[in-house]
Amino acid sequence: MKKILIKNAKAIVTCDDDRRQLFGYDILIEDSNIKEIKRNISVDDETEIIDASNYLVYPGLINTHHHFFY
Repeated sequence: MKKILIKNAKAIVTCDDDRRQLFGYDILIEDSNIKEIKRNISVDDETEIIDASNYLVYPGLINTHHHFFY
């Protein structure tokens, strides 16, 4: 089972009904499924960690053109 932790995202755009934005949160992905979204997720040494502290996470879209600057 492959695990990826997207750590400390500058912002996560949830695209939920409330249009929430989460700042400083982590996303744990196992295989190709999101398992958890919260702050300070603990993982084992085999988990690939991506530092997202300077990135926006926008799910379900490869955005090659946008008009927001963060």
